[in-house]
Amino acid sequence: MGDKRDKTPTPDFATSAAHIPKKAATFPPDRWASPYASKTRPPGAMESLESLEALPDASADADERTQPLPPTETEAREFLNLRFRAAGYQLAADYSFHAPGVAVVLDGYDADRKTGYVYVSHHDIDVVSDVGHGEELAFKQMFDTGEAFVFCIHDRDVDQLSTLEHRLDEFLAKVHRRAGGE
Repeated sequence: MGDKRDKTPTPDFATSAAHIPKKAATFPPDRWASPYASKTRPPGAMESLESLEALPDASADADERTQPLPPTETEAREFLNLRFRAAGYQLAADYSFHAPGVAVVLDGYDADRKTGYVYVSHHDIDVVSDVGHGEELAFKQMFDTGEAFVFCIHDRDVDQLSTLEHRLDEFLAKVHRRAGGE
């Protein structure tokens, strides 16, 4: 008996794939880019590990400088008091606010214009605050009915003073539309 080999021709991959354009590879992908590796500097062109270890770790300091910090309660209250005063409100500090189903101490409140605010800080005494989900719902219902307008904001929802400013501006615009519509 003879040697029987499969005589099936093998495809020529070099000619069959010749019409497919090749994409230029980048290293590393954008999500891997760092000060030490980029799309324009492939691994072979990078500095040695020894030279990188000798560099001070400035990335942690840079992150701290570029990351906005949430305002403290004192900073937020000062800022909010100034902004309310600039909008024409005369706020009484630490105002005892009482309404059906709600008894809280607001950080500032103008009783004549029925408008105020509470800044809930999760880093000091407000962690066990008397402002909870029920009170926030009551504030929303009072806003809808026009009984009172209370700006309730948590520090965890604010990453910097400009965010607080933006949220306050939105709130005051709603108050002015609501009060003007009556």
